[in-house]
Amino acid sequence: MLGSIKYTVRIQDDHTLIVKGKYPNQNEASDKVFQAAGDGLFVEKGGRLKMLLYQENGTWMMIAPDSETMKQTTFWHRTWTLLISYAAASLFFITTLLIWIIRYVLRAIRKTNNHISSNLAYIALLNTIFLGVQVVYGNNQMVYGYSAWYIWGICTLPLISALVAVWVLIVNGAKLITGEKRTRAAGKILFAVLTLLHTAYLFYWNFLPVHYS
Repeated sequence: MLGSIKYTVRIQDDHTLIVKGKYPNQNEASDKVFQAAGDGLFVEKGGRLKMLLYQENGTWMMIAPDSETMKQTTFWHRTWTLLISYAAASLFFITTLLIWIIRYVLRAIRKTNNHISSNLAYIALLNTIFLGVQVVYGNNQMVYGYSAWYIWGICTLPLISALVAVWVLIVNGAKLITGEKRTRAAGKILFAVLTLLHTAYLFYWNFLPVHYS
């Protein structure tokens, strides 16, 4: 996300950028190669598009300095919308993990055998780790490219949590059909659905390993 325009920027070399996004007179996103022309200005290779990169309060911004401007983003693509969604997901998974830990500690203190679902804790833990590393490391390395450990390690965690969520859906869907503990099963199904929606959200914003391969 550069400014109010959503484009994915990859560095090919010291003087070349590959920018993916929707350009004028195009309905689908495509890659274009831009070459440095000096002072943050990049010119499309074999074309006439230009873009200017500059920093504002430590954040990289992008504008199209000529009359042929790039497509502006919708409400869904604005930076603050992304940040609010990001914060909500973080709070959801962190809160779930804390609740599970508290319940586990209370069960140990009281020495009871009450069942506590570990699948939901695994989902919350995996996504909490991903979101934490993304904030600390991922956002700072967005322009420079990510290391293999981050792409195939950290970015894989949401996919693993999605697989666990699918298993939760299958198991608790069967419980709903048989009428076994319907209220608890419905709650777990809702949690699993929210997890899958979050994974789809990460896929949409190019946070998963498939986008870096």
